[in-house]
Amino acid sequence: MKGSSGFFIIIVVIVLVYVLLFLPQRRQQKARQTMMSQLAPGNRILTAGGIYAMVTEVTSEKIVARIGLDEGLLVELDHRAVLRVVNDVPASDTPVSEPEESEDYEEEGEGAKEENP
Repeated sequence: MKGSSGFFIIIVVIVLVYVLLFLPQRRQQKARQTMMSQLAPGNRILTAGGIYAMVTEVTSEKIVARIGLDEGLLVELDHRAVLRVVNDVPASDTPVSEPEESEDYEEEGEGAKEENP
């Protein structure tokens, strides 16, 4: 009786390891394969380096993407460099306003310069 209960515990542990480790990994691999198979020119992507780019060409060996405005810079990426496809990237041609400096900040800065000749 003791031998069969030990065997049962080992089976339960193996099943738990499979369910907790291998199934989620398999789901992630399947989701990534689906994403890569649906990747097409015109998609916006986020690279593993944190760079947003627009896909211009997809081949079995590489992905060519455009970074920047208008003509931009063309880069060749390995398929593994694509982190995810994004559609909600803020438009990069939107001007970014710089924060205005307050007068208090300027006065403090000038005072600090006078104290340290």
